[in-house]
Amino acid sequence: MSIILSSSSSFSNSASSTTPPSSVPPTPPRSSVPLPKILILGPLSSSANVQSLLGALRRLCEPHTVPFGPTRADTARNIAHALVPTDAELLGPLKPACRFFTGPGAGYDKFDCAWAESFGASYANSPSAVTEPTATATVLLILSILRNHVPNDAAVRAGYWKEGEVLGREPRGLVLGLVGFGAIAWVVAERLAVFGMEVHYHSRRKVPGTDVLNYMYHPTLSSLLSQTDVLSLHCPLTPSTHHLIGAPELVQLKPGSFVVNTSRGGVLDEQALLEALDTVHIARAGLDVYPTEPPLHPSPLLSHPRITHSPHSGASVEGLAAAMDAEMLGNVKEFLELDRKDNLLGPVRNIVAGPLREG
Repeated sequence: MSIILSSSSSFSNSASSTTPPSSVPPTPPRSSVPLPKILILGPLSSSANVQSLLGALRRLCEPHTVPFGPTRADTARNIAHALVPTDAELLGPLKPACRFFTGPGAGYDKFDCAWAESFGASYANSPSAVTEPTATATVLLILSILRNHVPNDAAVRAGYWKEGEVLGREPRGLVLGLVGFGAIAWVVAERLAVFGMEVHYHSRRKVPGTDVLNYMYHPTLSSLLSQTDVLSLHCPLTPSTHHLIGAPELVQLKPGSFVVNTSRGGVLDEQALLEALDTVHIARAGLDVYPTEPPLHPSPLLSHPRITHSPHSGASVEGLAAAMDAEMLGNVKEFLELDRKDNLLGPVRNIVAGPLREG
């Protein structure tokens, strides 16, 4: 997967001096007005759909590609695991010419949005590609911890059968509390409602269409927590959501409740979670994300017997890279068409920061 940058004028010397690979030749201007340029950091998927979209973009802009790391393998690995922050130190030479940035995934904590906004640039994420896979992973974690699947699996492998068995919980009738109600949380709600769970949610505003589905909106986080049996986190990591769920919040949950985090590790205070697990106020937890990735070994978090782990793999399915690359190229196309009279698509849909953001 890649990070793509769209600029309305030439790149700095440091960027433009890089020779684009033969697979992405720059398109010569068709008039006296120079075409906008886009800089692609890291390799794009070789899928036919992505290459077709890239070919169509050449009518609107000049694509240039540079490696993002010592080698292309480093580029792909670093971006895939979100290890490299994309900030002023890396992208400083593009200021102020670059007007639009887009990157992979729903989260945008690895991109310095404030820096881009400081010179009037916008940032778009690519949430659609990861929505269904991440929602599936969330449902899997919730059902796993409700029914003690991982401990049961380990017990059978160790030669035990029913000895010391801990009974699980049936999802029907339990209250699912969703913190944040974007696209991923919406799919999670739909899928777990089928299991008979009652859906409650807290977000900045009430989401249209939830009333008819009998989803209960809570204007305050405290109101949601006091009603919740299974807490699932779906908000981006920002300064205001760092440790949004800590000791004061966890104690408001029902005794014996469950916590799942597939958003960002920093949203949940892991030390507070450990303490709540040790007092059994929280029965079990499921984590796909961590404040430090990969998490340090050894750690109480990784060794705790009532936490089910996965390695930030919620969206790790076949075809993901191609889907994200296609969505990012679509963001670029929508941005380039904003000023065209024949633009029927309207604004760029995935803007999360900058002057193009709505609301």
